[in-house]
Amino acid sequence: MKILTKQQTHAIDMIGTTLAVVAGPGSGKTETLAERILADQNRGTPASSQIVVTFTNAAANELMERIESKGAQPPK
Repeated sequence: MKILTKQQTHAIDMIGTTLAVVAGPGSGKTETLAERILADQNRGTPASSQIVVTFTNAAANELMERIESKGAQPPK
């Protein structure tokens, strides 16, 4: 895991809240989302209850690879 900023850590640690990550290229959006998905699953949220929307197929593929590399289930 990369070193996360205070804002990224806050986004990951929020419980029961819808998360929208909007930031520029290379800012850590994908890492933040992957960590949030893993954290939510570790708190008991099943992958079948998670929804993630990206703007491109390439972004979706990258996110799924990162989620799986962390040992989490991809959202359904």
